[in-house]
Amino acid sequence: MNSQTRENNLAAYKKLVLETQSALKKLGYNPGNTDGVLGKQTVKAIQHFQVDNEMAVDGRPSYLLLEVLLGRVR
Repeated sequence: MNSQTRENNLAAYKKLVLETQSALKKLGYNPGNTDGVLGKQTVKAIQHFQVDNEMAVDGRPSYLLLEVLLGRVR
């Protein structure tokens, strides 16, 4: 993997985490700072959301998780 691809992947992951944090915050979960960094508080917020919505609980951001979150925000 070249450095440009790695940078693009990191930017996409940071954007995914940021959007996940923002949606969690709008739904009343506390992901901590909305900064695109996957910290302990964000992992806990994801896990609580996953439990509340009967999803597999792994605490990881994903596009499927984000889709469900955004479906609840709207």
